[in-house]
Amino acid sequence: MKNIANNLYGWQSFVIHIFVVPFFLFDYILLCRPFGMDSALDMGRGLYVFNLTMLCCIVLAVLALTRAAFHFLGKKISLNYLLYSLWCLGEDAIFSAFGAMYLSLMARGAMPFFDTLLLCFGCSISILIFPYTITCLSFVINAYSHGSMTTMDESAVIKFKDYRRQLKLAIASDSILYIEADNNYVIINYLNAGRLSNYTLRSSMKDIESLVASHGIVRCQRTYFINPTHVKLLSRSPEGFIFAELDCDGAKRIPVSKTYYDRLSTML
Repeated sequence: MKNIANNLYGWQSFVIHIFVVPFFLFDYILLCRPFGMDSALDMGRGLYVFNLTMLCCIVLAVLALTRAAFHFLGKKISLNYLLYSLWCLGEDAIFSAFGAMYLSLMARGAMPFFDTLLLCFGCSISILIFPYTITCLSFVINAYSHGSMTTMDESAVIKFKDYRRQLKLAIASDSILYIEADNNYVIINYLNAGRLSNYTLRSSMKDIESLVASHGIVRCQRTYFINPTHVKLLSRSPEGFIFAELDCDGAKRIPVSKTYYDRLSTML
């Protein structure tokens, strides 16, 4: 399944979600009074607007935390649309739980927690599917319009398979920065719309060496392959060790052994 648009991880998405979602919820419930929320929020004491405001503040607070976590998670992994949908569902579950807790306390025992939880969860899913879907689509369309989700040239795509020969990752060769060994795995470090990402594959350096070499990615050390097109310079430490510095912010320096130094330097 395809990964979500990279801009969904950004701060713009963070700001839009924490303001659009709770305000949409507030306006919809205030105007439409759906799913029996009228009596649940009013409590026979004229607290409809007050309780609705408090619920929306809970939604805003939860989204501020979950979307901040989502932003930083995006620096580590990339989610597909199924996992992103589950993330949104988890957000619904969290603020439904806190909302049900608040309403039960305000009702002074007249509204059992679990009954209120089901009401809040059903209400949030039914209503918030609209702002979630609209914001997601807007960021996907924006990503396409800026060319960050365009179709790759198949001849320039490296198709990585695991030890069972099952396809796990297909990626443009010029997006790969370096590949490192990690016991029975290899970690493929690559650029995803300018953002440093990685993928862990159950395979060995030996199994993928001929595959990556056919796309210009070469060994620079016993446990590293590197893409020469992303090497900014080769530097030598005071201790005499050689490192490759890459043209990507946040990428670590890659060790280069003397065995492969001459070959790599001629490719720069």
